[in-house]
Amino acid sequence: MKKNTIILTCTLATLLSGCAAKTDFRKDVRDRPEAVKMDEKEHLEEINRVSYLVKPLMEEDNRAEIIKEITGSEVYIKQMNTGTEGAISSAAVNIHQGTTFSGSTSASQVQLAVTAVSLLLGEYNDGSNEITAKAWLPSVYDGKTIETPEDAEQVAIKFTEARIQEIAKKLDWSYSCIDGCGTSSILYHFENTKNITLPESFIYRPDEFIILVQFVPGFKKVKEHDPVKVLIGPEVAWGSRGITSYHASFYAGNIEKNEDGSVAIYKFENGRDFVNVKHNIAKTKLGYALYQTFHSTPYTVLGDARSGQSSVFYNNKAYTFYSNSRTQLTRYELDIEDLHGNKILQPFK
Repeated sequence: MKKNTIILTCTLATLLSGCAAKTDFRKDVRDRPEAVKMDEKEHLEEINRVSYLVKPLMEEDNRAEIIKEITGSEVYIKQMNTGTEGAISSAAVNIHQGTTFSGSTSASQVQLAVTAVSLLLGEYNDGSNEITAKAWLPSVYDGKTIETPEDAEQVAIKFTEARIQEIAKKLDWSYSCIDGCGTSSILYHFENTKNITLPESFIYRPDEFIILVQFVPGFKKVKEHDPVKVLIGPEVAWGSRGITSYHASFYAGNIEKNEDGSVAIYKFENGRDFVNVKHNIAKTKLGYALYQTFHSTPYTVLGDARSGQSSVFYNNKAYTFYSNSRTQLTRYELDIEDLHGNKILQPFK
């Protein structure tokens, strides 16, 4: 079932007024994480892997070059020639077991919408894109073969819940699904009911936040010779459809509530729902840590160059880049912290 949810947050006009004041939120956003250049010889495989997965961010000629490099590599050719059903089956079991698949002063003033219908359906246009976000799924999940796009959609919902549970576990916060439960547009509300202290290095430390996870219904089969079967794993059988087709967003501050304390959800006749909240916290330290945790799996990726410091999240790590006119796009790691305040820079596995 397809459901549209709108998050209302700060506009440029309000940023120029109250929203741009020197609040903890603004201080946090302006305190950007350091970019650490990777050794290209030592980490070339990692750089190429992640660069390929976020290739829609590249200029057209660089995109063509990374495709050429990956499909012409020795490991790609060898695996395409020698892949076995046993390897695929084993990887699928590991996935299920978790070893592999693991910025106004008033909420009523905000206007920026993030909706399911805005997710791009085309695979490519002639130039680069400012955001890409995708997910892949195995051929078998929880002992059941994924045979249809509808099956894949149901697995994506279960997988999303697992990612949300991982965030809740690390934070030790309470959460609940408050809208779109069991659909392709799910809204979660997280609350710090145990008064858990967030890391002191996090300048902006809200006691509640909203997560909106949306994906495009209609997963598509991954072709047998698709490079993701080498870059991610031979068990990959389904992929989300489109350049930006599986995406999580994080929001906090002045969440509008009902009299009973629940999050206020407004219904429109056209089927869309919306909530009022003050900030998109993607560029805060908490936001980076949430994305790092959500994407602590090789089966989802996010690349975002829309504003501020560009960021890429994949397989428990964060990257950045200064120009999209490079084939080895993700040559810099972001020196961010996880939800416990620990640095995540470590050798690629």
